[in-house]
Amino acid sequence: MFLEVQNVTKVFRSSENEKPIVAVKDLSLSVPRGEFLCILGPIGCGKSTLLNMIAGFERPTKGRILLEGKPITGPGPDRVMVFQEETLFPWMTVLENIRFGLRFKGLSEEETEEEARRYLSLVGLEKFGDFRPHELSGGMKRKAELARALALNPKLLLMDEPLSSIDAISKMSLLQEILSIWEKSRKTIVYVTHNIDEALFLADRIIVLTARPAQVKREVVIHNPKPRDLLGSEMIDLKRQLIEELAQSHALEEHVLTPG
Repeated sequence: MFLEVQNVTKVFRSSENEKPIVAVKDLSLSVPRGEFLCILGPIGCGKSTLLNMIAGFERPTKGRILLEGKPITGPGPDRVMVFQEETLFPWMTVLENIRFGLRFKGLSEEETEEEARRYLSLVGLEKFGDFRPHELSGGMKRKAELARALALNPKLLLMDEPLSSIDAISKMSLLQEILSIWEKSRKTIVYVTHNIDEALFLADRIIVLTARPAQVKREVVIHNPKPRDLLGSEMIDLKRQLIEELAQSHALEEHVLTPG
């Protein structure tokens, strides 16, 4: 299996006097190469913590995570994260942002330029290479960050709610862009979201998590061909089921936080 999360628990301790926070508990999942997996769960359930452990930014308290059979012990070039927050360098142009990471791959200046422009074209920003981030719309910034991540040619692309700050109209355009890029590259993608429509539109498979501490509540394999009509009867039925799943998780969390 390409990626394996094996019985992972993550506990945060802010101080000796405060009660530890269990963010993830005994969670296991596997991801085959080339799959587009969406991890869906309520806000604050531990989705991002799980993604940070896969990225190597956090270490599991218990259990282990394997990529191609090798334990993940820290960040590495085989995994690249597209964060929820904007991460473009504001003093650089879009093209310079993409070239910055490519320099660490040992490419010549000519190769770096060629690769950067190729990925700009892939996300439809070939005319905006000389623009700085503040001159771009929110959607265009997301595209630029995606181009920068893809240019590093990682084995695994991790996306942490990348469209949470994007308006509805731009979001649909970006979802189509992400899907188009995945179909061309067939990268293995793990995409974290609390937005059901995003998951239904993109995923080969959806892992639904419980409220914190995160555990796997349900696995949904979607066989409908992409791109999908989210207004079709099958998608509406599935969306209704997922809404109920998340509502139950939220209700359980409320009960735990405010016991009677």
